[in-house]
Amino acid sequence: MMKKPFFPLVLLLVLGLLLMTAMVLAQSDSAPPAPPGRITTLAVGPDGTLWAGVSGLGLYRLHQDAWEAVYFDVDGQATTWPDIQALWLDETGEMWLGTTSSGLIHFDGQTIHTFTDRNSLSDRFIGSMARTPDGALWVATRSGLARYEGNQWQRAPYLGNDTMRDSLLQRLARMRPEFALLSVVFLTLFAAVVGYASWSTAVRWHMRQQAVERRFNPYIAGTPIRSQEMFFGRDDLLQNAEAGLAHNSLMIYGERRIGKTSLLYKMLHDLRQMQDDKFIFFPIFVDLEGTLEEDFFHHLMEGLLEGLSHELDDFQAHQKLQYLQLGSQQRYTDRHMRRDLRQIVSHLKANHERTPRIIFLLDEADVLSTYSSLTQQQLRRILQDVFARNVGVVIAGVHISKAWDRVESPWYNMFVELVTPPLNRYESELLMRQPVFGFYEWDEAAVDFIWQRTAGRPHRIQQIAREAVNLMLDDQRRRIELADVRLAYERIVFAETH
Repeated sequence: MMKKPFFPLVLLLVLGLLLMTAMVLAQSDSAPPAPPGRITTLAVGPDGTLWAGVSGLGLYRLHQDAWEAVYFDVDGQATTWPDIQALWLDETGEMWLGTTSSGLIHFDGQTIHTFTDRNSLSDRFIGSMARTPDGALWVATRSGLARYEGNQWQRAPYLGNDTMRDSLLQRLARMRPEFALLSVVFLTLFAAVVGYASWSTAVRWHMRQQAVERRFNPYIAGTPIRSQEMFFGRDDLLQNAEAGLAHNSLMIYGERRIGKTSLLYKMLHDLRQMQDDKFIFFPIFVDLEGTLEEDFFHHLMEGLLEGLSHELDDFQAHQKLQYLQLGSQQRYTDRHMRRDLRQIVSHLKANHERTPRIIFLLDEADVLSTYSSLTQQQLRRILQDVFARNVGVVIAGVHISKAWDRVESPWYNMFVELVTPPLNRYESELLMRQPVFGFYEWDEAAVDFIWQRTAGRPHRIQQIAREAVNLMLDDQRRRIELADVRLAYERIVFAETH
């Protein structure tokens, strides 16, 4: 199947753009101070002086690296216009101020002239101005264009409000550079998001097509779940189990094929990743199925050394272990294992600040019930030795709770017992839908059928789902229907009864 979209590339682009923005903002600190307000327009006079319209304040100019307000003498009073929207200065020093409510103000160096909808213009709102090569001044209002030439105003044909508005680039040009760059950043981000969404949609469509062509079927029937992506549910059970492993040994029991082995593999993964303030866990998975009693302790140590192979790379006493010194004809007993455990635990303590805790995860532990009472007592002594704080065990089986729940049993009151129940409806539906999410879809009736026939038993759920997906793929479909699961169930039952 195709790999999922590589989103970090987009993240890298975003970080780069934000870095550019930060650099511009930092550089702006060395620029001349801005007027005390939002700039609405800028213009440069024939002598190089920078002029600015400031919202709510009026006209300002940059003089000797400082902004100063500019006032005009109107009927003997110092006057300014706080709503300046456009500004134009020509070679002769004449100034034109466009406002949003007071019309167009013309200053010829001595006298102020005002043009509004009462005497010449069609509107008091002046959006922008420009002078053409023939010397005519063009003024944009909300009601249309006006042309000023030879002391005469002429109205141009009405072109509509959209034509009168400044383009995006014109607005960006009037902004402070850092704000303009921010606008570009946001536009770039928007384009990146839209592009990523389009690309992701195309990739998902292609992946769905490939799933059908390659007969993608992730359901597992018959073997334990080792992949983290295929493990669903059991959250409360896992939380209780893992929380108690710092000081206790656990017994997990339940009916066959209810998911006990898959649960042990999940704990194997979680304990390796667990961050505990006091303990560092070293989980060791050991399958006891078919293990003879005389080989039991040898089998445990073999699993331990394999699981700790990386930790024991610099173990100087490695060759002194009884496990390696004994010949093939000599039996590896509980005493040998206790000596080896002491050396291994001492090595782990010396190499870790937190307290090491080895956790044996023993699968198919019902075989222990067939061992002699002596062997069971020997294992109990190992768990109660002086290094008991550093060694624990999780045993999983079907009948172990009944066999050991007696006062005369060596294991009586030794373990915290946890039962493995079937999945609930929510967990069962996750197990059906999540493995094929983004590739195939489930009919609600098909989900209900499997839930009713399995009662939450994960092995049976995956068994039916796997067969149903194969039937769906035979028809080149991407939706699992009720007919698929019905036929899948009938085939499975028939195979089991014949």
